[in-house]
Amino acid sequence: MGLKSTDFFENTSYEADTHIIVCNECSTHLCLSSLVLSDKFCSQSGDAYLVDRVINVQPDGEDRKTPMKTGVYLINKIRCSQCATTLGWLYKKSFSYSELYKEGKYVIERAFIHEIPNLSSNEALVRQARRSRRRRSSNMSSVSSSSDEVLPTPSSLDPMLRRALVGKDDDHVFVDA
Repeated sequence: MGLKSTDFFENTSYEADTHIIVCNECSTHLCLSSLVLSDKFCSQSGDAYLVDRVINVQPDGEDRKTPMKTGVYLINKIRCSQCATTLGWLYKKSFSYSELYKEGKYVIERAFIHEIPNLSSNEALVRQARRSRRRRSSNMSSVSSSSDEVLPTPSSLDPMLRRALVGKDDDHVFVDA
């Protein structure tokens, strides 16, 4: 069947210290940690985030008038657009003046999501590659110490990143194609 079309945030939104919030089931990008307005929300499954904007979600049926601890709201449940996992809801309307700030905002339940580091900066990619290399090296040395396998570099690898990754002790890791 394959993946459905997936949206991503604009590149300028992926700042180095921003984590990416993804679906637990399929790892589809849903939100950036910089868009979390509050981590003090509760849901039926436990803790939840109030967020300003999400991507890759679809409405789950009709709007529902729902009583909650802080009042009555018109909400629409949301699902992951890739795997259809229920993620939370969209506040469509608040019937309480003091809760109007929630209108148009999303609640995503922490039980159905997790955060991954944003590896969009070169420094973060270098750190992750070195950690992975050390893990591979320790795993390979415990299995077989005679492995001379060389991993090819994708032709699209940024030359600056390649120079950073191929250091004095790492020169056997990558080979130019």
